[in-house]
Amino acid sequence: MCDLLDVPKRIPWVAGTSAIWTCILSAMRGGSKEDVIGGNVTGATFKIIEEGLEELFSCPVELDSSLSHICVSACGRDKLGWVAKLTKVVSENDANVTHSKMVRLGQEFIILMHVSIEPEGLSKLLRALRTSELKELGIRATGLTSRGTLDKNGVHAGFHIHCSGKDKKGMLSAISGKLAERNLSVENMATELRVGKQGRRDFVVECDCVTYQKLNKDDRDELVRDIHSLKDDLSLDVVHVRMLKIDK
Repeated sequence: MCDLLDVPKRIPWVAGTSAIWTCILSAMRGGSKEDVIGGNVTGATFKIIEEGLEELFSCPVELDSSLSHICVSACGRDKLGWVAKLTKVVSENDANVTHSKMVRLGQEFIILMHVSIEPEGLSKLLRALRTSELKELGIRATGLTSRGTLDKNGVHAGFHIHCSGKDKKGMLSAISGKLAERNLSVENMATELRVGKQGRRDFVVECDCVTYQKLNKDDRDELVRDIHSLKDDLSLDVVHVRMLKIDK
């Protein structure tokens, strides 16, 4: 055992043990190829989980009507410290950032965030956001009110959709067009361009959407099959659909 602790032997021993343990975990997990790449409407690609739409799509705008809610958007030349400066102004004025997205696109830095605050402090916060230090960001603040999409009598099912494949023109248009054709309302959508195998550029879409129509089992299966048809239409590598809630 002491020999195994010698430096020249330690690394191969640790690596070998790790490899064996990984194989054991993989065998215990099981699964199939379809779990990874998607496919027909089966238990692997059409998952139903117990979370309600209120838990999945809950937003502070709907959750706390006693607070004032604003959408803060900003775009300016990329500069070190923009996020720290903006969030410092928010926190110093007793406001709270919940949902946010910040990204650099070329030389521009873009910010989108939801901020909640006690109504009596809103005017002070808005004045602080217009300070000269942040003027270069072109900050815009817009008031938010509840849209009412979480009405239990209105929303009947939610879906999470993941698509990815070799990037080409028109992919987002085709995917979003299919959702609109099926009367699915988008709650959240994010797209990303990634460098895949051998330098290939892959386009990735993550989308949460809801339907206001009551669907029976045949309707749901047909809807999911239609979304899966995007795989052949756009030569996608993966199309995965997960249902988040069904009518009782």
